[in-house]
Amino acid sequence: MKKLLPILVLTAALCSCGEPQKAPDTATLPPDGVYIMTGSDPVTETASTTIAETTLPETTTEETTVTTEATTVETTSETAEATEVPDVYETGDYSYKYKAHSELIELENGVIGASGRISGGSDGFSGAGVVRADGDGPAVTLTVNIPSSGHYNITLRAHADEESEGRLSCEDLKFSYGIAVGGSDEYESRMLSCIYFTEGEHEITLGGFDYPADLDCVLIESTDAVNGLEYGVGNKAVTSDVTRATRHLYRYLAKIYGDYTLSAQTCTPGTNDEIDAIYEALGKYPAIRIGELGGYASGEDSGDIDLAIKWWEDGGLVAYNWYWEIGGSMYLENGFDLDAAVTGLDIASMDGGRLTEKYSDGDISTETLMVVDGIDLVAAELKKLRDEGIPVMLRPLPEASNGVFWWGKDADGYLWLYRLIYDRLTYYHGLRNIIWIWNGQSEEFYPGDKYVDITSADLYYPEGENGAQSGVNFMIRAQEISPKPAAISECSVLPSPEEMKKDNCGWLFCGVFSGEYAVDGGELSQKNMTRTDWDIFYSADNVITRDEIDYE
Repeated sequence: MKKLLPILVLTAALCSCGEPQKAPDTATLPPDGVYIMTGSDPVTETASTTIAETTLPETTTEETTVTTEATTVETTSETAEATEVPDVYETGDYSYKYKAHSELIELENGVIGASGRISGGSDGFSGAGVVRADGDGPAVTLTVNIPSSGHYNITLRAHADEESEGRLSCEDLKFSYGIAVGGSDEYESRMLSCIYFTEGEHEITLGGFDYPADLDCVLIESTDAVNGLEYGVGNKAVTSDVTRATRHLYRYLAKIYGDYTLSAQTCTPGTNDEIDAIYEALGKYPAIRIGELGGYASGEDSGDIDLAIKWWEDGGLVAYNWYWEIGGSMYLENGFDLDAAVTGLDIASMDGGRLTEKYSDGDISTETLMVVDGIDLVAAELKKLRDEGIPVMLRPLPEASNGVFWWGKDADGYLWLYRLIYDRLTYYHGLRNIIWIWNGQSEEFYPGDKYVDITSADLYYPEGENGAQSGVNFMIRAQEISPKPAAISECSVLPSPEEMKKDNCGWLFCGVFSGEYAVDGGELSQKNMTRTDWDIFYSADNVITRDEIDYE
């Protein structure tokens, strides 16, 4: 393991997408890696501030430049006194002191009507007008003067007749975030949280919206939310009497959480294509190999379990996703009715004979039998790992609330199924070699602390627009939902190790998804990251690769 550096960490966010061998589509993607909150009005307490002039740049189709007026906002509140916060890191690179600051920019000129909406009051725009933005028009460029380096929330208040996704970018700071607005009859607020700005003047742009959107105002407020992130967690897995190897592994995970991030990689079922490509390019293997159990639940043997056993013998850690296919599909459209499977009977403890009896009596449905059969098929594979003394980090039913997969139709059905999987694997099949990963977007789908060891988020960015981000807004959200360690279970772009340090964002592990995200023609893919990007992550002093694992 890497030498523990003397780092002072301040004592101390879920969205999703992906599936086995499928590029995520727009229906399942999060807002491009940005956790978005909705409020009724972005303006609560705003200091008296004069904002620099804001301009709409020229386009190829129009020679005119539209200018939005700067507005001085007067309120009764005062800017809070600066709050002294210790340096986040021992090195001087990312020392940062929180200083309260807020400024409001009202977009007034360049208005193209209000699209028939109320022009005033709480349901309309707040100032003298709005600025229309869409994918065919110029981006709106705002010049802001940041008084001190630190983290800031950016809130956009806007309206669109249909949900319209655009991007907020800053070229000199190399960030680009997706932001979705609209879909209702009122102006609404959308917040991008914990964006790091250096002191001085910056230009931020808003543009590329799918459908025309009327932009009302932008509020920029300092935040010290990253200082509240906490990484002290218990060192006991939720399952009692876990195997010795599982107990030791979880203690190790709890020990490194917040200081070090384990590298991980999802593999195409039955292959090591992705991790072999990483090794050939970088000379290092990821710490965690992530496989897929979906085929096993349908009785298909990809041979992946044998690869996992060999990986463990070579010093790596083993994890599995479980994207569950029924009838050849994992989507809602497969026709499987989870509601028909749900029962109040204790089927987790029933053997085959008892289940058949209950089915014959009409107490349980065909769907119930199908669910139990799938769990039992997966259990048979996990027992092979247990019998070899191998602990498994298991992520069943990924992306709980994204509304795409059959297990995520509603919270009640999802929670029943997740807990059934836990109870049947743990108590009926005696699998005490599992570390449980929950992966979802909403606390409504969270099964409870006694069923979860690790939470995780899936982060995808548009091709070429990764922005070298840390994903700290997702970390904040994850810690709001659960006190458990948080990881990035899938991503298209690995987070920047330096940005993770700066944002006090200590993911437990991070893994790129399989297929084209990681491998291209047998070589390391550069579709979303350059080889240098890959190397920066795998060489970072706060990232652990397979050869650096040490928890005996």
